Amino acid sequence: RVVLDRVAPQLLSVTLSGPAGEKVTMSTQMVLRVEARDVIGPMQARTRVQPQAWGAWSQLQNGSSQIPMAGQAGALSYTADIEVRDAVGHTVAGSASIRVNRRPSAPTIVRPAGYCGPSPFVVASPFSDPDGDARGAVEFVFLLDGRVVLQSGELESTDRYQTPPEWLELGLDFTCRARYRDAYGAWSEWGPDRVITILKDRDKDGIADIVELKSGTDPNSSNSDP
Repeated sequence: RVVLDRVAPQLLSVTLSGPAGEKVTMSTQMVLRVEARDVIGPMQARTRVQPQAWGAWSQLQNGSSQIPMAGQAGALSYTADIEVRDAVGHTVAGSASIRVNRRPSAPTIVRPAGYCGPSPFVVASPFSDPDGDARGAVEFVFLLDGRVVLQSGELESTDRYQTPPEWLELGLDFTCRARYRDAYGAWSEWGPDRVITILKDRDKDGIADIVELKSGTDPNSSNSDP
């Protein structure tokens, strides 16, 4: 039985160019935890970072071991494989790969801006990912005084969300924010807050109170509208 898992820390080491223009080098490193059970004797493991060759066999300590692995120079996203061998030479090859994955960029709310109707239709900025991964899902939340009052849940194949009618109380300022998930399951940070004011319409004539007040009609009576 072999269990493969990624364990913190996932490290990035960078050497910048010096004043004489020395070469810039960059590499990534992560730590794998390998757990293997064998009633016969000690087990060994070896790793590779695609498409590099397999590394040397290393002894597993008491059935488990943490193995640091370095990626290729300049590679910030890569796939690692593990191979385990028991005391009599039986090998488990091609076990599930682990992919080092960076978060997508945090989106902003591109609309609406400021005042809106009782059922806002929010849209996030375009998806962007440093590894070039595809978009997996988007999620929107609405907060009032720091407390979440509405959450869209994971929405696939879209970048927008129509809030349910009459869910957000009229006349209040809500904070809306969004985040993206890539196709490999990594979530971005929450994007910056967008304040959205839900307009009141006390006489329910389709004209917001603020508009009626500015035009001189009575927001409490639909009969006052011209």
